[in-house]
Amino acid sequence: MILFLLFSIPITYFITNLLFNNYKIKIRTLVLPYIYGMSFSIPILLLYWAFFKSYFNNWTSSGLYFFYFLNKDGVFGIYIIIVIFLLFFFLKKPIKESCLREITIYLMGFYFVLSLYDSLLAENWYSSLELFIIPLNRISSIFFNSIFISKAVKSIYWQKYLWLGIAVVFTLFMVIIPVIFVRNQFLSSAIVAILILSASIFTYILESKGRLFL
Repeated sequence: MILFLLFSIPITYFITNLLFNNYKIKIRTLVLPYIYGMSFSIPILLLYWAFFKSYFNNWTSSGLYFFYFLNKDGVFGIYIIIVIFLLFFFLKKPIKESCLREITIYLMGFYFVLSLYDSLLAENWYSSLELFIIPLNRISSIFFNSIFISKAVKSIYWQKYLWLGIAVVFTLFMVIIPVIFVRNQFLSSAIVAILILSASIFTYILESKGRLFL
């Protein structure tokens, strides 16, 4: 099962590229954002090693939420949302007609490093949460947040920050799923994770084809 944790992001990367027009596409267009995304993970991982991992979980509902926010994908997700938004907006990165794929590749590079980190430090106590549900959540986050961030960088005025806020709220919501799992509700957490993944795939396909009217 650790193979799913490690390879779910790269497999999703290759499948996702099939949704777009690859005629005369340059390899660097597909590779460089992935490498940059991996590089963006380094600062937050260093911060995690220095501070977040030492946080003690008190096993209350709020304590569990805060624990998974810091130690899993909550703080990481918000960090990469802000980084990608700043990259496109404040650093004046050129906004193409469709920047959806480029943003998706950035996110995949970032989340691949997290998956690699989890795989290298995998312990025999890893449960279905770490090996199955969290990888599914990461794929859902990649798809939905790619849409939200691309909408943000292409919008104007207050709509830009509305889409950014939606991405942050979605990331905060996804932290609830590990909490449900730890509360001995594996089936419920798995169903929620799969439903959100299905919705993210369907929505992303529509957006990649220009058929999502939002």
